Amino acid sequence: CRFLHEGDSFRMVCRHFKTGSCNKGDDCNFSHDLSIEPCRFFHLTGKCDTGSSCPYSHAPLDQDLRRRLHLLTGPCKYYHLKGFCTNGEECLFSHDYLDEDDLEKFKSSVGPLEETNNIKSCTFFHIRGSCANSDKCTFSHAPITQEQKQELEKYVPKYDHVQ
Repeated sequence: CRFLHEGDSFRMVCRHFKTGSCNKGDDCNFSHDLSIEPCRFFHLTGKCDTGSSCPYSHAPLDQDLRRRLHLLTGPCKYYHLKGFCTNGEECLFSHDYLDEDDLEKFKSSVGPLEETNNIKSCTFFHIRGSCANSDKCTFSHAPITQEQKQELEKYVPKYDHVQ
């Protein structure tokens, strides 16, 4: 649902507060506590450079934090472009229903369907533990399961593996 019920607003972080532009103070219906929102860097990449001074939550994801993270991260490319996602329940991106207009907008935002680099796992990152391309890498650095890592290793020559 795009529209919040009145009682739900206090559980959502105020977007104006996050940008330092909320002038409603105590009259604001939304929360000004950033620690109730999961840290995207920490949960999606496994690290957060801000560390203990990060105002967002690094707590293990319960159902509510996972739902909040879905709202922050946007749609799962595998699920919405390919019709499936091998991460299933462990996927940190949203599998929520997209109506036809939203789906078309989403598809156009990620380019032609044959360009799947950005939804494939980065072999360097997941097998060697590092990727020289870092932020410019077009492959996904999102966490993968042990089974996915083993699957990925099948496509990499043995001498390329980290010993």
